[in-house]
Amino acid sequence: MIKKPEEKKKEPKVIECIVELDGEIMANKSIYLPEVDLKEALDLPVVDQQDLILINSLIKLGVDFVSVGGIETKEDLQEVKELLSVKGRHIKLMAKL
Repeated sequence: MIKKPEEKKKEPKVIECIVELDGEIMANKSIYLPEVDLKEALDLPVVDQQDLILINSLIKLGVDFVSVGGIETKEDLQEVKELLSVKGRHIKLMAKL
């Protein structure tokens, strides 16, 4: 009898915090967690699907500059540059820090 290898379940990643100022967390809104590397902790990409759509629109519009948020390293900025491809290579990037 052949057994299938067991599928490894991904453990949910949890961030525990203390709320100092209450408020409602709504969809598509960001939260600030100082001293937490969310990309590492939650395995988040620098550029998500919505960003890709926006980048393609900006290339079509022929913009000269793009301000990019969420950049923490030179490699993060390089990832965005690579997505601009040949058609958007003239676009200058500004990292929002």
